[in-house]
Amino acid sequence: MFSRGNVKEKARIMAMGTVRDAVGCAAVDLYAGIGYFAFPYRRAGVRTVVGWEINGWSVEGLRRGAGLNGWGVRVVVPGGGGGGEEGDGGALEGEEEERDFVVFCEDNAHAARRVEGMRQRLPPVRHVNAGLLPTSRGAWETAVRVLEPRLGGWMHLHENFGEREVRERAEEVVGEVRRIWGKVRAERCGGGLEVGADVGDVVRLEHVERVKTYAPGVLHCVLDIWIAPTGTKPRA
Repeated sequence: MFSRGNVKEKARIMAMGTVRDAVGCAAVDLYAGIGYFAFPYRRAGVRTVVGWEINGWSVEGLRRGAGLNGWGVRVVVPGGGGGGEEGDGGALEGEEEERDFVVFCEDNAHAARRVEGMRQRLPPVRHVNAGLLPTSRGAWETAVRVLEPRLGGWMHLHENFGEREVRERAEEVVGEVRRIWGKVRAERCGGGLEVGADVGDVVRLEHVERVKTYAPGVLHCVLDIWIAPTGTKPRA
């Protein structure tokens, strides 16, 4: 959690041009923890960070840490108060200072449905962080779904790769994300992709960050993947 590699990744998030250009937009952290990757998005200028975390103690740590930084947090405990417990726009009701972070204390399997319910009150989601090791695979489809459908954005997927197979494994991840993108697009726009459609221009690996050594011969990597709007028609 507090390794030098993770500190470097926090700094990278804050310096990332696409994040700094997202002022007025939102980011989603699907594994928010105590805020170690969520906070850099807000510090870089993202207006609202929406997070998911199943550990209540971690959520409390995030709330306290945000307070020390002068940020407001709305914690949503489904069925247990906190406002907007059904996950609709009610989660964003209240004063502006309460909207720096909205944190749902629940499994992120509910994230896509809840974000969809908040779309009209939530700034466009341009960045999604999925920081679970050894793999964030279980959240890839959720990440595609929570991005703003009209604008697209970036997924930042944390994965463990063998140090000699980073490029190969990264391409495998991108291939699966392309498949997911096609599925989501078909649901939203009707119909599947045309035979021979080139999806390379709508799901694109932009960078692989080697964060730290996780174990002998194993690297913790972050894949920055551009996702086009799900209404985009790939080139035939």
